[in-house]
Amino acid sequence: MKNKLFITKKLKIISNIDGDIMLGLKKNDKQFLRFEELYFSKIIINKIKAWKIHKKATMNLLVPYGNIKFVIYDLKNNKFYSQILGENNYKLLTIYPGTIFGFKGLSRPFSILSNVSNYINDKNEYKKININEFKYDWKK
Repeated sequence: MKNKLFITKKLKIISNIDGDIMLGLKKNDKQFLRFEELYFSKIIINKIKAWKIHKKATMNLLVPYGNIKFVIYDLKNNKFYSQILGENNYKLLTIYPGTIFGFKGLSRPFSILSNVSNYINDKNEYKKININEFKYDWKK
């Protein structure tokens, strides 16, 4: 799915008897702008991290372990988009600057989120928004 807020891209998993190879992001992918930072986060089951908006950073998110529900809020049209990414739906989710988003861990005991960003993490570059600011039913 593609719009001005985010884009998703199906990723390839190569079966291997010693352990599958899960491809991520290549420098010739259209989502790749430049590399500034790569990090991994453990997302504990049922924990919600919402809401956040980046001023400059483009997030290239993937979930190689477990499952995470991502929710993107379109402020202009007052609409939510959601998608579960993980081992059974292995995709790259690119979230553009100015997009409000959050996520919830769905797997026990935790899931792993990977982010390849074009901007080094800086607490002045993003804004956290109170989870109750936007009415979304995280149980759906």
